[in-house]
Amino acid sequence: MQINVNDFVWVQLTREGRATYADHFIDRNIEPQLLNEDERGFCRFQMFDLMNIFGPNENPLNPAQFEGNIIHIDEAPKA
Repeated sequence: MQINVNDFVWVQLTREGRATYADHFIDRNIEPQLLNEDERGFCRFQMFDLMNIFGPNENPLNPAQFEGNIIHIDEAPKA
Protein backbone atom coordinates (compact mmCIF):
# COMPACT_ATOMS: atom_id res chain seq x y z
CA MET A 1 0.00 0.00 0.00
CA GLN A 2 1.18 3.50 -0.83
CA ILE A 3 -0.10 6.96 -0.06
CA ASN A 4 0.89 10.28 -1.49
CA VAL A 5 1.16 13.07 1.09
CA ASN A 6 -1.27 15.06 -1.08
CA ASP A 7 -3.94 12.32 -0.83
CA PHE A 8 -6.93 12.80 1.45
CA VAL A 9 -7.46 10.76 4.62
CA TRP A 10 -10.24 10.61 7.20
CA VAL A 11 -10.05 10.53 10.99
CA GLN A 12 -12.41 10.93 13.91
CA LEU A 13 -10.84 13.46 16.26
CA THR A 14 -10.85 12.90 19.99
CA ARG A 15 -11.40 15.80 22.38
CA GLU A 16 -7.61 16.14 22.55
CA GLY A 17 -7.41 16.10 18.76
CA ARG A 18 -9.95 18.91 18.51
CA ALA A 19 -7.91 20.94 21.01
CA THR A 20 -4.72 20.27 19.03
CA TYR A 21 -6.49 21.41 15.84
CA ALA A 22 -7.60 24.70 17.44
CA ASP A 23 -4.20 25.27 19.08
CA HIS A 24 -2.45 24.79 15.72
CA PHE A 25 -4.16 27.93 14.41
CA ILE A 26 -4.13 29.92 17.66
CA ASP A 27 -0.36 29.38 17.99
CA ARG A 28 0.00 31.01 14.56
CA ASN A 29 -2.32 33.91 15.43
CA ILE A 30 -4.88 32.97 12.80
CA GLU A 31 -8.56 32.12 13.08
CA PRO A 32 -9.13 28.32 13.30
CA GLN A 33 -10.62 26.91 10.11
CA LEU A 34 -13.85 24.93 10.25
CA LEU A 35 -13.32 21.17 10.19
CA ASN A 36 -14.36 19.34 7.03
CA GLU A 37 -16.50 16.91 9.03
CA ASP A 38 -19.28 14.56 7.96
CA GLU A 39 -22.44 13.75 9.93
CA ARG A 40 -20.68 10.87 11.75
CA GLY A 41 -17.74 12.96 12.87
CA PHE A 42 -15.16 11.89 10.29
CA CYS A 43 -12.87 14.77 9.31
CA ARG A 44 -11.12 14.94 5.95
CA PHE A 45 -7.53 16.17 5.70
CA GLN A 46 -4.76 16.02 3.16
CA MET A 47 -2.14 13.68 4.64
CA PHE A 48 0.38 16.54 4.61
CA ASP A 49 -1.90 18.74 6.71
CA LEU A 50 -2.70 15.88 9.09
CA MET A 51 1.02 15.30 9.71
CA ASN A 52 1.70 19.01 10.06
CA ILE A 53 -1.13 19.67 12.53
CA PHE A 54 -1.12 16.49 14.63
CA GLY A 55 2.34 14.98 14.11
CA PRO A 56 4.11 16.88 16.90
CA ASN A 57 1.57 15.51 19.42
CA GLU A 58 1.61 11.90 18.23
CA ASN A 59 3.59 9.84 20.70
CA PRO A 60 2.71 7.18 23.27
CA LEU A 61 2.95 9.64 26.17
CA ASN A 62 0.19 11.94 24.84
CA PRO A 63 -3.53 11.18 24.64
CA ALA A 64 -4.73 9.84 21.29
CA GLN A 65 -5.56 12.52 18.72
CA PHE A 66 -7.79 10.18 16.68
CA GLU A 67 -10.40 7.66 17.84
CA GLY A 68 -8.62 4.31 18.06
CA ASN A 69 -5.48 5.96 16.60
CA ILE A 70 -6.91 5.03 13.18
CA ILE A 71 -6.37 6.92 9.90
CA HIS A 72 -8.68 5.84 7.08
CA ILE A 73 -6.86 6.14 3.79
CA ASP A 74 -9.33 5.31 1.03
CA GLU A 75 -12.48 6.90 2.44
CA ALA A 76 -14.41 7.31 5.65
CA PRO A 77 -15.92 3.95 6.69
CA LYS A 78 -19.50 3.31 5.70
CA ALA A 79 -22.15 3.35 8.41
